[in-house]
Amino acid sequence: MGTQYQKPTDAEFRYSLYQRDPDGYKAVFGDKGATGDRNHAERMLRFFQHQRDAIQKDFMLGDDEKAQKLQEIDQLQKPFMDASGVGGGARGQAALAVQQVIASM
Repeated sequence: MGTQYQKPTDAEFRYSLYQRDPDGYKAVFGDKGATGDRNHAERMLRFFQHQRDAIQKDFMLGDDEKAQKLQEIDQLQKPFMDASGVGGGARGQAALAVQQVIASM
């Protein structure tokens, strides 16, 4: 059969979509460059949650000290909450769950 009757491969289809509409390609197949930032943000949110748990369990700290340290953690985690991409797929659901746990404290 001639090449005119062959279906384009998956790679050819993706590349043609990327050439026509880069934003549409990112919406369909995801942005590979942003994945690393999102993963880092989610790891940092987990780290902050572990720090928050450790502060809550520390019986040596007074209530004022606990409140101050928790407030510091809240300030430090704000940029990571924005970068975690809440609302997009399974990763967004995980980040949303972390935010809900944080808000319930």
